[in-house]
Amino acid sequence: MSLAAPEPQDLLLVGATGYLARRKLLPALNELGQDGLLPREGRIIEYGRTDYSDDQFRSLAGEAVRAAGSSTAGDARARFAERQTGTRESDRHQLN
Repeated sequence: MSLAAPEPQDLLLVGATGYLARRKLLPALNELGQDGLLPREGRIIEYGRTDYSDDQFRSLAGEAVRAAGSSTAGDARARFAERQTGTRESDRHQLN
């Protein structure tokens, strides 16, 4: 069975600053990106209750990927990071 990247779409990660996201979801998304199995176009929208800027979300994701021991080449990590955007609890009305 061969896998292919899905059609362009945005991914919404709810609880992006939580334990599950840091330990499992962010490293897994990074690995899928390296394997070419994320949509070629679209954002990774990280929604969390902690009030982080986009850069802080990207930093958190980078730390999570490194802590999980994922092998990430510099430009692959940069492509993953540039697609990420953070949304905070205080921005909830913007998701409607």
